[in-house]
Amino acid sequence: MAVDQLQINERLFLKIPLEQDAKRISELVNKNRAEFKLYFSWCQQEESLAAAQAVIKKNHQRLVEGTMYAFAIFYDEQIVGMIDLHEINQGQKAAKTGYWLDRDFRGRGIITESEAALIKFAFSKLRLHRLVLEAQTRNKASQAVAKRLNFNLEGIKKESDLIDGEFFDMAVYSKINSL
Repeated sequence: MAVDQLQINERLFLKIPLEQDAKRISELVNKNRAEFKLYFSWCQQEESLAAAQAVIKKNHQRLVEGTMYAFAIFYDEQIVGMIDLHEINQGQKAAKTGYWLDRDFRGRGIITESEAALIKFAFSKLRLHRLVLEAQTRNKASQAVAKRLNFNLEGIKKESDLIDGEFFDMAVYSKINSL
């Protein structure tokens, strides 16, 4: 099932990014890199336009394969972050979810609303049964999102995330389809 946009409200929607969105995405990643590199192994070096274009292309291929839905988060018609379902396994009816947001747009409920829409899409349209959200234990904001959306803490994966030569614990949350 190919869906390229999810409308959340009059100001907020999710859309599969196109190649022309790569410039804005790479600018946002670079703007937020000092913080992102604390939590994301993919953000240890500057994001080039070519790298962002390659990620968009790879994500489109994963969309065709049915293993990923990566959406740009649009707020007031501009990209302010990314959110996705990845490692989609239709055999197990499961997927993982993740996101990032430009620091200038935090505290407005954008991620919570976006993730809620993505959960509804995953459970009602893709007919998934289980979603997993993992966040470093030091990432209190992501853990708060999981709790607000009624994900259940399953446990802590000790020293399972390697960032810049240092291991960090990951909190593992899950949500089961009750629709």
